[in-house]
Amino acid sequence: MPYVSIRILIADDNSIIRRLSRSVFQMNSGKFIGLHASCIIAMRAYFVEAERTSAVLARCTAEPLPLTERFRLLSQEITENEAYARYVSAKSLLHDAARLGYRFSG
Repeated sequence: MPYVSIRILIADDNSIIRRLSRSVFQMNSGKFIGLHASCIIAMRAYFVEAERTSAVLARCTAEPLPLTERFRLLSQEITENEAYARYVSAKSLLHDAARLGYRFSG
């Protein structure tokens, strides 16, 4: 039976939670809704890029792709990864605001 390693992370003085709790972190309802909307927009943009990548991959054959198609695929994968990074960043901000409560102040 394999062993499972569990790590418990304890916030140190440099963690985002501690820094936010030491500073004045105030977000009104309008800003929170805007943050949520930004997260949804980023998520939809990521889905669009993932679908484009999927469409390029669907055109693959048993033979190697021509060089121009390889570059097109590589370019699309880079675009998709950048969209994913923007989505994860927006989602992380939204999660932090949700965990702290958007009216939190230190």
